[in-house]
Amino acid sequence: MSVTSLKLNPDLVGRMSLQTATIQEINEL
Repeated sequence: MSVTSLKLNPDLVGRMSLQTATIQEINEL
């Protein structure tokens, strides 16, 4: 994903970060 698309889609970036955090929590269990 390019930097431009990250700037244009902050909501998408937030969802991706949230999804990544959730996956990390599941892996820790």
